[in-house]
Amino acid sequence: MPNFDLDHFSTGQVFILFSLMLLMMNERMLYRTRTNKKWSNEPQSNMPDIENSASGFDFWEAANHTLMLKMVVYVILAIAIHFYVGFYLPITQGIKLSTNGSLVFYYLLWVVHFVYAALQIKHGYPQAPYKQTFMRDTSPMKVHLFRLYRGLPFLWEMKVIIDWTVTNTCLDLFQWFRLDDAFNYTYFNKYQSDQRADRGEFEQRSFLEKCTVGFCFAFGIILLILCPVLLFSGINPIAVENPIDSGALTI
Repeated sequence: MPNFDLDHFSTGQVFILFSLMLLMMNERMLYRTRTNKKWSNEPQSNMPDIENSASGFDFWEAANHTLMLKMVVYVILAIAIHFYVGFYLPITQGIKLSTNGSLVFYYLLWVVHFVYAALQIKHGYPQAPYKQTFMRDTSPMKVHLFRLYRGLPFLWEMKVIIDWTVTNTCLDLFQWFRLDDAFNYTYFNKYQSDQRADRGEFEQRSFLEKCTVGFCFAFGIILLILCPVLLFSGINPIAVENPIDSGALTI
């Protein structure tokens, strides 16, 4: 992309980053308010008669379905990406798309994204009761992924705010934060309970766990306490001697 080697972001790059953030927010809102009965696999008797209604195709009724909105968004997005990658960037950079490896890779990433979006539009959103992806079981991998998700800056906060915005609720935003935090606390308690259930009764903790957890924590606290002293001592490898060569005193 142009201006990647400079010490600032171009206007186009800022616009792209802002658009990607809006796209992720839109995806979350559509998923949270999913109503795709028209495309679902429910029995015909349980589905509203949209296609065969007496008044014909109702645009506003179809627009109530999140999949219809998603399809409109992605049609516009696909046209914009193909114009930007296929015409605008090659013209401004003076390099053909086929000879620009980074641009081809960027385009392939979008193609993969469009394929998965098309599959989701085809098969519909899951209609099961909502449950967070990382909280469906307490396997170690899911727990570590959940901790990573909670540790990423502002990701959890944005998810909670978007969910509250599009959900019918009598709670205010801060109560919604506390409610989601209570779910997280309950999930971690369940994980710890499952871990304890897998252990035998009165089974002692292993020596390896004592060394890796207990000793490392204690050693880390010692380093944290002595860090200012070590920083200005001779042990610091990056410290540079700065002896006084001369001085002057004026009265």
